[in-house]
Amino acid sequence: MVRIGVLADSHGNLALLREAMTVLRELSLGKVYHLGDNYEDAQELEAGGFSVLKVPGIYHPLYAKKQVPRKLQERLEDLEVLLTHAEKDLRAEDLQAADVILVGHTHRFEIRLDRSRVVINPGQLKAPLDVGRPASFALLEVEEKTCNVKIFSPQGELLATACYRKPDGLHEA
Repeated sequence: MVRIGVLADSHGNLALLREAMTVLRELSLGKVYHLGDNYEDAQELEAGGFSVLKVPGIYHPLYAKKQVPRKLQERLEDLEVLLTHAEKDLRAEDLQAADVILVGHTHRFEIRLDRSRVVINPGQLKAPLDVGRPASFALLEVEEKTCNVKIFSPQGELLATACYRKPDGLHEA
């Protein structure tokens, strides 16, 4: 089983980021995806001993200049996982290739089925409450063709869960 933390939209709030890092350590995670805004916040994760895969958010100069990839793809077990900050950057070929799509930008945690793939937004770590939603991050647990998703508060409170099985779709966890 592969277990990975997913964070987005920390916007320089290192206090909330560090709270989430504490929970990630308690979950014995060593790898984290950071979905941008702020790209540099991922350095805090790296300094904390995490292996980090990151994409920039739309407010980062590297995003506009296309100096770093806006999308990254990684195979976890039997699932193709695509990371990006904003869904507007996804193309038809991205959607065809991915089983799990990780996005940020909206600051709202969400787990939804889009055709035969699952789209996960871990929410935001910008503020305790932003756009009417609490701060949050996600945990992915991938084994073979199954992806269990858990959304946590930075303090470790479980906020939502779901299970995606390829090709069956999304199920209650």
